Amino acid sequence: MRGKLCTIQREGRHVKTSSGAGALRLFALLIAAIFISERAIALLIEHLAIDVSPYADVVASVLLTATMFPILYYAVFKEISGKNEALEANEYRLRAAHNWLEQCIDERTMEIRTANEALEKTVKNLHDRQREMDILSQMGRLLQACHSVKEVCDVAEDHMNRLFPQLSGALYLANETHKTFEKVIDWGEDAPLKEMFEFSACWALRRGRSHLVDGETRTVACRHVVDAAAEWHLCLPLTAQNETLGLLCLCARDEQVFANRGDDRSPDERVKFFVMMADGMALSIASLRLRESLERQAVRDPLTGLFNRRYMVETLDRELIRARRAEQPLSLVMLDIDHFKQINDNDGHGAGDVLLEAVGAQLQKFVRGDDVVCRYGGEEFAIILKNTPLEGAVTVAEAARSAIRAHEFVARGKTLRITVSLGVSAFEQGDAPEAIIARADRRLYTAKKEGRDRVNHTA
Repeated sequence: MRGKLCTIQREGRHVKTSSGAGALRLFALLIAAIFISERAIALLIEHLAIDVSPYADVVASVLLTATMFPILYYAVFKEISGKNEALEANEYRLRAAHNWLEQCIDERTMEIRTANEALEKTVKNLHDRQREMDILSQMGRLLQACHSVKEVCDVAEDHMNRLFPQLSGALYLANETHKTFEKVIDWGEDAPLKEMFEFSACWALRRGRSHLVDGETRTVACRHVVDAAAEWHLCLPLTAQNETLGLLCLCARDEQVFANRGDDRSPDERVKFFVMMADGMALSIASLRLRESLERQAVRDPLTGLFNRRYMVETLDRELIRARRAEQPLSLVMLDIDHFKQINDNDGHGAGDVLLEAVGAQLQKFVRGDDVVCRYGGEEFAIILKNTPLEGAVTVAEAARSAIRAHEFVARGKTLRITVSLGVSAFEQGDAPEAIIARADRRLYTAKKEGRDRVNHTA
């Protein structure tokens, strides 16, 4: 473009220089013509001996005009004609330059418009990525504050709808054996996902990594997706600490759902984003599972699954305050297996553990949902009966004693029959937890001294 303009400028300067030189030549030609014409006329008159003195001025003017007119006409016409040609040439050049400049401007305008559209698209994509990262960051903070796996599921469902409203999906959690996965939440419309499936039905679980089916590559679809051949779906295993906790499955009609929302990322980049999101969910679920396990170990007996002695004392203290404030009765039953040491000595501690677990399960049958059954220690159990007077507690204790005495326990292939001794105490005004426990424990050992297989509530 700069070279073209320089050429046009040089041609303009050449035209201007040529016009100046032509004017000088015309002026010199006119002077010479006048001088020559005057001398020629004078010589002609002198040669012809013509007396033109009376009319000298008129004749000279006429002859000079007649002589100069063709010369002037030719010189002026030629000059004007040359100038017209030069002007036409300059006009042609200017018109060509104008057209060329317009074409250049149109091309540059198109380039600028294209660059601007690309920039706007880039800015929009960056804005979308920032929005996704903000939602993901908010999701991570909420996941860290969750107190249960259910809350994790609720947070995941809400944020998945916000992040990808065009997608449907579901979150599966593994059972205790990690062989079956059950749907706990789903979102979106018409998610073609089964409610439950086996471990082998998902390629992502079997491979231990994400599995994408996009309808273009030859990828085997997972069997837990209904009509998977016609669906785009992505399976993400929720893995933490080398343990598979669940599965996050996302579905769509086809790959165009991303093109429709202006997502210019490659499939690998999108999968990386989904994997990052799934890893955050997996860590939260693993953390909550660990917390629940620690809490369970803190308040549960690992053998029987019943509450332990620490939890029993804390609960009894809390329930005593409530009973005192509401003026309601509260009772405690202490139970001990008779001759348990002989069972351990004769049949082994393994049989004794099986028996303790079975007795704990039997005791659960005689209490209400808000009562508390605990393993107090060794072969001794405790039952906190809320809003129950002494007479009602004795009735529960007798029913439990009779049922255990009639039950046949199987421990390591051997059938065992056992009896239990029980002591019952009720809340009295001014009692502390230690007082109620001590009274029930004393009555329990009185029952054992009196012959076992009985309930004592008076000693």
